[in-house]
Amino acid sequence: MTIDDWLIALYERVSGTAATPRSSAAIRRFGPYLGGMIVAKGLSTLGQLLIGRLLGPAEFGRVAVVLATANVVAVPLAGAWGTAFVRYAAAQPDSVWMPLLRWTAMMTLASSGIVAAVVVAAAPFLAVWLDLPPALVIAGGVLGVGMALWLLAKFACQGREDWGRFVAIELLWGLGLMLGCAAALRVAVPTWVYAVGLFWFAYLLGTLAAGKYLVAAFSQQWTHRDRPVVQFGQFALLTSLGNTIILYADRFVAQRALGFSEVGVYQVYSFVTVGVATLLVTLVNNFAFPLFAQGDLRAFARLFRTSFVRLSPLIVGVLYLAGLAQIGVTGFPLRLGLLAIATLSAVACILAAFSGNLVLSQGVVGGRVSARISGLSLLTFAIGAIPAVRLGGLFGLFALYTFIFTGMFWLYQRALDLLPLSASSLDATGRDGRGAC
Repeated sequence: MTIDDWLIALYERVSGTAATPRSSAAIRRFGPYLGGMIVAKGLSTLGQLLIGRLLGPAEFGRVAVVLATANVVAVPLAGAWGTAFVRYAAAQPDSVWMPLLRWTAMMTLASSGIVAAVVVAAAPFLAVWLDLPPALVIAGGVLGVGMALWLLAKFACQGREDWGRFVAIELLWGLGLMLGCAAALRVAVPTWVYAVGLFWFAYLLGTLAAGKYLVAAFSQQWTHRDRPVVQFGQFALLTSLGNTIILYADRFVAQRALGFSEVGVYQVYSFVTVGVATLLVTLVNNFAFPLFAQGDLRAFARLFRTSFVRLSPLIVGVLYLAGLAQIGVTGFPLRLGLLAIATLSAVACILAAFSGNLVLSQGVVGGRVSARISGLSLLTFAIGAIPAVRLGGLFGLFALYTFIFTGMFWLYQRALDLLPLSASSLDATGRDGRGAC
């Protein structure tokens, strides 16, 4: 019995269902994908930690604010239309996915470009409201365009399940950061401006790996999409927007209350816990989402509950020890209590993200549920963020996140029990979602 056969047998035992030919083929491809992604994520993680070490807390805090702004600009829009592409293009013929990718690219670039332009134009007003230098807001808006391109490239490869190119995008991104760190040794005093330029370079370098798909997309004639695709994209947009604000607005709250140095510390502790947790989630979610969208929801739900949930205590210990090592690389001050609560929030984030991905994969009906849960969680963050940071500082923010992510996990689990569909190929419209575009 080969390793692949053993993994297929393990999947069948844990999920309680026989592996379909599509699931078996995916499991056989998962090993090379996972190995490549571990190398790629290792490079990008080390690169970001070294950037923090080179800049120091205060300057790295400025970079954190720029990255937060860029994420708010790029992730909701690219994530919404990109997720719609993956949901409806997976395992489809060229006649379906190529026009859909053009629609996705146009929607992503147009919407992200418009939002970035608005952010740049409104920078003087946003800077006063957020108590930031205008240059940081402008830099975040501009960087958001580069991030949107990079995300679009990843979604194109994910929707086609071209994991070789997907890994190449991540490898080039990490390599770009490492090259920039090496070049920074020749710079007398690297600043946040240098770091932001480095991120732009790395994003563009990674995007090149998906040039084949982007060129193919723009060679197609523009077509309007059917209602289920657009409707799902709108719900995915609301979900992604709410989740992105929850994940990144804390930098702005912390900066107003505590200053850039504490934001720099917060960025490092968040990165080595919640950031690493997000990396772990994306390693699996990126690969599995096309399967979720085409397979049996119940089987994947059982697999999740009998594996990740039960492994949570082990994940807490591993993340905490890994966090200790990573903070040592940055040279930032070690705060054991802060690392502990950050680790708990990271594990809650893992559970919520996996559950949410299962729900969102269920087309329009899953998108509607996800948008509602995201909105409720955003309301909780809006009410609790300022009191949390004023009463508990950085510890209070991580405690709030632990509460929010745990609540999201519980709500997603309830949704998985109540969703009417056992196979996610059908939309709420009753049409075959795989052929809806």
